[in-house]
Amino acid sequence: MRRKRRTRSKRKLLFSLLLPLFLISSTAVGYGFWHDHIQLEMSLTAAQKPSIAVGLITTPNDIVKLVVNKSTWVIESTEPNPVPVQIDIINNGTTPIDKIIATNALPNDLRWQEQEVQVQIWRTDETIIEIHPAFLETIYDPSNYTLTVTIHDIKRATGKYLEQDEKIIIIFYMEYALIGTVLPQQFAYDPPQYTNLATATAGIGGWSSDPTTASTTFTTQISWVGEAG
Repeated sequence: MRRKRRTRSKRKLLFSLLLPLFLISSTAVGYGFWHDHIQLEMSLTAAQKPSIAVGLITTPNDIVKLVVNKSTWVIESTEPNPVPVQIDIINNGTTPIDKIIATNALPNDLRWQEQEVQVQIWRTDETIIEIHPAFLETIYDPSNYTLTVTIHDIKRATGKYLEQDEKIIIIFYMEYALIGTVLPQQFAYDPPQYTNLATATAGIGGWSSDPTTASTTFTTQISWVGEAG
């Protein structure tokens, strides 16, 4: 009986000595495997983050006419009025997209016409879906004249993610801030040009695309109306 007890005691002692070493080595191996796995997963995911191309259209022919009274030189209106802006955001990568943030820096002398922004999704099968305003967040900052439109959940809004080669179209309108004021004299001889700038990012889960920008420059022409004074 004594020999058996001594043998068991030795085994317990040996086990108690080896167990911590085993746990330490297992933890080290496990951590190394986990670390390598996470790094590999992150590198693969980062390489597949969303990618977009952005297009911008301000009026169909990039010309806005200033309608000016010949007698008073007051700017009465513009053609077109209001001035339309269209932002095209295309998924040019393989990763589906579930969120879009688009910010438009309005040109000098133009302001956002406060009405509902129109957003459509164009599928590769040529289906066009109007996104309900309930799924949009529109923020206008009058201090720097920027309009930001966010679509938080494209899949929920349309039933599917924005897939490769599909696009989102955002349409809004601008008003000419100088309507009702006297045309600056230099405008009569050198009508101003204006630049419109849009920046967009796309995302899914915790990943976002790089910011992508597009800009257009449109010219103005003077359209005199009425009788000269």
